[in-house]
Amino acid sequence: MSVEAVYYHLLELGARVELTPDLRSLEVDAPAGALTPEMAGLLREHKGALVDLLFGMREREAIEEEGRLDYDPTLPDVIKIPPGVPNTVAEIARCIDAQRVRAAA
Repeated sequence: MSVEAVYYHLLELGARVELTPDLRSLEVDAPAGALTPEMAGLLREHKGALVDLLFGMREREAIEEEGRLDYDPTLPDVIKIPPGVPNTVAEIARCIDAQRVRAAA
């Protein structure tokens, strides 16, 4: 199941899926019984991609609210990133945190 399918299926189940305030993880609030073991497994499997999806949605909303003219919705949302290069919000945040720790030492 794709990350988008997981997200929209959660919404159909009545779940609220949001980014945590630090933008690094998810907050999921679902009605009792909605999160089956299979759905919980899909959430764990796609957690990083869900964070990225929600971050992208939030960023797109902010751009639209600002009325930025340089945003082109016809451009693809996916950019090919070479292997080994941090490409998720969580990976980038870990790199930044690691640099801060090295700088403080």
